[in-house]
Order: sequence, then C-alpha cells, then structure tokens
Amino acid sequence: LDLDQNEKEWFDKGVSSIKNALAGIDI
Repeated sequence: LDLDQNEKEWFDKGVSSIKNALAGIDI
C-alpha cells in the first residue's frame, strides 16, 4: 500500500475500531 499520512492514520483508526468492536463481541 502507498498511503499518505492522513490516509494511513484514518486506516489505522478504522482497524482499531473494528478490532475493538470484535473484542467487545468476544467472550
């Protein structure tokens, strides 16, 4: 991937949000 800094930051935040959501579902 060739992302500029803003795109990378947005992508990382999106991944973190998804991981947090999945962690909340996991028991």
